[in-house]
Amino acid sequence: MSLKAVFISNVSYLKLYQNLYGLSGTLGSRDEKKLLNELYNIDLIKVPTSKPKNFFEERPIISGYKNQWTDSIYDETKKKIIKHRSVLIICETVKDVDYISKYLVKRAMEDLQYDPNNFIYDSLKKPYIYKREHEEFTFGQGNELLNCGTVIIATNLAGRGTDIKLEQKLVEAGGLHVIVTFLPNNCWIEEQAYGRAARCGEHGSGQLIVIGNDEDGGSYSSKIFQLKNVRDVYELQRLKAIKKFYDERITIEEHCFKKFQQHYEELRQYWTTTDDAKDIEKLLLDSFLEKWAFWLDENSQLIENQASHTSKKDQLFNHLNTFLTHISFDFTTWLNSSSQLLKLGNHYAKNKKYDNAEECFNKIIREYSCYLAEAHYYKSFVTIKQKTSALLKKSGQPFRQLKEDLLKAKQLFEERISDCSNDQAIVESFKKKEVNSLIHIEAFSEQQKCLSQIYNLFIHSIDDILGHSVMNNAFVNFEINEILAYDIYIKLQEQGILTKPTTAVPFSDEALIDVTMEYGIFKSALENLRHELNNNNINDSQSLIQVIDLPNIEEFWSMLKDREVLTNEIEFIIVNKQKLELVDMKEITSLVETYKMKFEFEKLQPNELIQYPIGTCEEYIFCKNELYENLKKYDRIYVEDRCILSTNRRAKINPNEIKEEQIFDKFNSIILSDLTSANISAEDSIAILEILSRSDDGILEEIAHGKYKLKGHIKCSSLPECYQDVVSAILNSKFSYRLAYQHLQEQYNDIQKNAKSDIGSKLQLRLSAKRYEQLFYDLIDRGIIEDVKINYEKLESIELKNIFEQPIQS
Repeated sequence: MSLKAVFISNVSYLKLYQNLYGLSGTLGSRDEKKLLNELYNIDLIKVPTSKPKNFFEERPIISGYKNQWTDSIYDETKKKIIKHRSVLIICETVKDVDYISKYLVKRAMEDLQYDPNNFIYDSLKKPYIYKREHEEFTFGQGNELLNCGTVIIATNLAGRGTDIKLEQKLVEAGGLHVIVTFLPNNCWIEEQAYGRAARCGEHGSGQLIVIGNDEDGGSYSSKIFQLKNVRDVYELQRLKAIKKFYDERITIEEHCFKKFQQHYEELRQYWTTTDDAKDIEKLLLDSFLEKWAFWLDENSQLIENQASHTSKKDQLFNHLNTFLTHISFDFTTWLNSSSQLLKLGNHYAKNKKYDNAEECFNKIIREYSCYLAEAHYYKSFVTIKQKTSALLKKSGQPFRQLKEDLLKAKQLFEERISDCSNDQAIVESFKKKEVNSLIHIEAFSEQQKCLSQIYNLFIHSIDDILGHSVMNNAFVNFEINEILAYDIYIKLQEQGILTKPTTAVPFSDEALIDVTMEYGIFKSALENLRHELNNNNINDSQSLIQVIDLPNIEEFWSMLKDREVLTNEIEFIIVNKQKLELVDMKEITSLVETYKMKFEFEKLQPNELIQYPIGTCEEYIFCKNELYENLKKYDRIYVEDRCILSTNRRAKINPNEIKEEQIFDKFNSIILSDLTSANISAEDSIAILEILSRSDDGILEEIAHGKYKLKGHIKCSSLPECYQDVVSAILNSKFSYRLAYQHLQEQYNDIQKNAKSDIGSKLQLRLSAKRYEQLFYDLIDRGIIEDVKINYEKLESIELKNIFEQPIQS
């Protein structure tokens, strides 16, 4: 949205000229001429055309109903085509163009069946359509002559400023005929439309074919001159309103602007001569201009009201004086725009006024939501410049503050990239629906990509400061495949050249709370996790399993087996073909061939379930579990760590047990403390449980004192809006196994109903397979755990050749 700031009306702008000359071809009514004379005090003369006008206006047709209207347009067009003339049909809207063109084509096709040899229907069934400015209008550019028997259906774009050239045969046949399908708002629009015909002394004609008022029905009681009289009355009222608007509204706005202009000039002269402000004069004046635009917007209603209430005028000028008085020479008292503060802070930083710069950035962080990422980023620059020696120790408050600012900036930039991707996806989804669009505009998508690239530059800069994470795929090249790259990665970790993940010192407790809330981790579990992090005991996803309890597919599978919902379990091994080819391990390759089994995922029975989702079967080899029994322990760890081999399971659903309600030991109920641990007051928590457990529309049922089970699907619309999202998240976490079981029941029932059909639905568990790994990587992303980095001291003290003298083998 843009706001008006510097403005002057067309009237006042033109009055600044000593002499005015102009030419208009559409200055139609007497009242328009009178208005022009009153505003500019000018004389008007009418210049005759160079050639006589051979235009004939045919009798207008007023239709009572829409079908009569389209019939009349078709009939009149047909008459002109029979006479070898061409017709320009001007419509009021794009919708009318589409409607009339479809109707003409339909009627022409119907008539063609009765008279297949008649040439006129070829013209009627293939009209030339012109709806929007970006579309090419060949005849309107004067580059191509209009042939006989051409029908053009267009919006009023074709009714103004177009010079349609006619071929000689068409001129001799009577020229162009213009049909205006609506009553124009004023006479000059009508004349302008008719002006497409009978140009340069040629013959031409025009006709109005309009729909009368609904109440007229088919009586034809309305006459065209009555309609035009009503139109002219409205036009007169419009012109009076323009004059009144100028006298009562525009002049007041311009008076306010003059006062602003005077104050602006005073500030400019002062800051130009002041040492502290002359370098930032433009920034300060732009800030004043921005505040002025917002003041105008906030007081637009008062400016409008003063036109009808004279007393409001004094109130308006008092408001204006108060506003201008507040904008003093001391800009620190009124400069409060986050964008301008950011510019000011950067100016101070470049000129080594670091304290002033830090004050600007801190003000943005404290008081504004816009430009937070930039404020944290540039504040870190100031910290580096101010406290370089203290930062070299990599400890203490300055280092902690620097790290917090950079990680916060990185998080905010990543969120913006995500927003750009989401916005781009939404727009792309709408574009896919417009399948008939001739012009595809990619400007928005390109803009979002460009923004993402800019944000990524900031993120890369932050990683340059904090250190880039090292992944095993960083070693992949034309000579080193991904398996060998992983071996190198592990070897470098063993030698201490690459660090292992460790708890960041310090880490943001706010970031930790944000991450854990997403996973439904509250109070006691959060305290345990915080304690282990502080003791640097969290260095991989396995260490998280010992600390917190998350719903996971492995545990849920075991529970289903224990309750005999799953039976006839078969464990098998999945071999990644591509990765197996990258390792030179003949023993494993031989075992794979020995224990290979046929497995057709597409032919699973309707009552069969796979523990983990399987990708394209062409990518994998399936083996019996005996392969592991014949594999050395070290080799098994090696191939599993590199995702060459993995274990999966299949089982059958017990049709009797799946119908029963199962009680799970975990993630199957909720108690009061689950809500209070999420910082919801005890009073509100009790009220929430009461609402959700109401007998009529509640989703919870109390099964023991203070313990609730889920009755159906989660729905929190009965709660106050401020609690709906957070309570829904808590319920989804606390009832993870209950919801997964419900989903499995529903899937099973649906598949059984459609068992005889060709619908190839497969049962799936609605739980994440790698929940702890996801949490571990989220902790890294939020700067709570430091990812693997290079230990440069160790790197300089070790000769890499010595490490890799022996080939890396399993």
